[in-house]
This record gives sequence, C-alpha cells and structure tokens, in this order.
Amino acid sequence: MKIKLYLGVVIACILGSFFAIGLVRTATFTFDWVQKQIQPIYFVRSEPALGGSGPNEDLHSDFGADTNSQNNIYLKLNQNLDFPKVSAKAVLVADLDTKQIIYQKASEATFPIASLSKLMTAVMSLETIDQEKTVIVQQRDVNTYGRQGNLVAGEKILISDLLYPLLLESSNDAAEVLANFNNRNLFLQFMNRKATILEMANTKFNDPSGLSPYNVSTVTDLFKLVQFIAQKRPELLDITLLKKYETDNHTWFNHSHFKNDKNYLGGKNGYIVEAKQTLISVFDLPLEKEATRRIAIILLMSDSSEKDTRNIILYLLKNIYYGEFLDKTEKEE
Repeated sequence: MKIKLYLGVVIACILGSFFAIGLVRTATFTFDWVQKQIQPIYFVRSEPALGGSGPNEDLHSDFGADTNSQNNIYLKLNQNLDFPKVSAKAVLVADLDTKQIIYQKASEATFPIASLSKLMTAVMSLETIDQEKTVIVQQRDVNTYGRQGNLVAGEKILISDLLYPLLLESSNDAAEVLANFNNRNLFLQFMNRKATILEMANTKFNDPSGLSPYNVSTVTDLFKLVQFIAQKRPELLDITLLKKYETDNHTWFNHSHFKNDKNYLGGKNGYIVEAKQTLISVFDLPLEKEATRRIAIILLMSDSSEKDTRNIILYLLKNIYYGEFLDKTEKEE
C-alpha cells in the first residue's frame, strides 16, 4: 500500500510539473503576441530648443516639449491596419508638443507650398510692422492675381486688420500690402531669414502670397513653422478659427474646410497649379486615456487635401494610441 501511495504522489508531482510548465509557456506566448500587436510606430524624443536671432531677438527660443510624457510613445493598436492611402506626395503627421512623428512620407522632398506662405507673411508682419499703424492700399497691391479680401485702392486700413483677410480668405492683396508697407524686398529677406532661424533649411520664399511656384518647402520644415506659431504666435492660429471678421468696411469669411470641426485648432490651406492643394492643420484628438493630443497634419501636392486629412484623422482615432510602452527587456529589469 505504501509503495502505491508513494508512486501516486510521484506521478501527481510529475503531472503537476508538466501542467505548470504548460501554463508558463502559454503565458509567455500570449505576452509576446500582445507585444507584437502593440508596437511603437516611430518615436522621436523631443529635441533641444531651436536657437538663433531674428528681426525681433525674443521670438526664437523655448519650443515647448511635453516633459511629463517622455516615457510615452505612439502605439499602433493593429499592425494589420495600414496607414490610409492619400493623394498627397508628401505627408507629415506629428505631435505638436513632443515632436513625435506618427507618420511621414517624402518628408524631405521639396515642393511648392502656395498660400501656406502666408503663415510666414503673418509672422513677419507681427515681428517687423507696428500693428497699430494704418496703411493706404495701393493699386499695385490690388492688381495682384485673385480677389479675396476685396481690398480697394486708396482705402485706409489698420495693419492688424490685414491679418484677417490674409489668413481667413487667403487674400493675395493683403499679403502684398503688408510686404509693401516698408520695403517689399526687405520683407522677403526677413521671411527667408526667419526660415533660416527656424532651421527650415529647404524653404525659400519668392513672394509674400505663395503665387510663385518658387515658394518651396518640405513638410518637415513646415512642421517647424507651425510649431513656432503654436508656441510663440498662437494668435495667428486663433484667427484661423474665426467664422468671420468684420470691420466698418469689410466682412471676411473663413474659407477653411474644417472651420466647423470641434477638434480643429487652426491652420492654412493653399492652391496653385504647380503645388496642387497644400495644407497645414492642427487638431485636438483623443489619442490618450482621458486626454487629448495636439496633432499637426501637413500635406503637399495633394489632389484633395480635405479628403486626405479626414482619412488620416479617422485612422488616428481608430488605430493610434498615446501611452507608455515598455519592451520585454525593460520589464525584466
């Protein structure tokens, strides 16, 4: 009887060991499978602040980084769900605060940027012109191609008011009025100098409106510009959120496709034949548990910038999550 009892105990121990090993292997397999399904897309830690000097020396530093989120990255929840196909030849989708890149395509390729140029025109207006001064619109200004803004030769207008037709209706006339206020060539030099200061190495401005196909940039450079504006000139993004702006003589309406979107934080679109459709847009998206992220979407050479952007947003909401990721070696430590 004792021999049978001892033999039963031994057999039970052996079977229990096999069962325990099976559980461990199953758990390990499950953990590894989950790790493969949730992976970081492309993680770039926040870079040092950009430096340099410009027409105003205090306008170049302290690009804010989300220092409280340094351990967080963007995770792709379903590896089998590909980034949507878009018509734009160059794309950048990135976190405005941490500089983390979610998706990029031809990010260093140079293309015409059309009226995205007006964002730099607006920046240089704030930095080089007294906004409380008035200016008389000249015939040369209204002779510029395009009638957005409905400016009239001979009318007096406040410099600060010109930012509204510039950014809401993409007025080429307003861009020329601002550039011609002091000296057009000098104004363009300031625009290009500012691009150098912001380390926009592949950017060139040939006019203040973007009508010129020689106004060129990359999506990477444009991300630097929109980040600067968000940090140092947020009032410009605020203008692009208005439905309309009225003065005694004018009412300017917002032409953005996204002006009614509740998560839209501002941006600028553009078009010339050589550039196709171009777009910089910023959205506040719920990509983090109980929080949102400011996401910049930049497109160049698009057949439909609105369609491309909306498809990207749908993908982000469905498949992208911002959170903490620890790989297997980190967990073991």
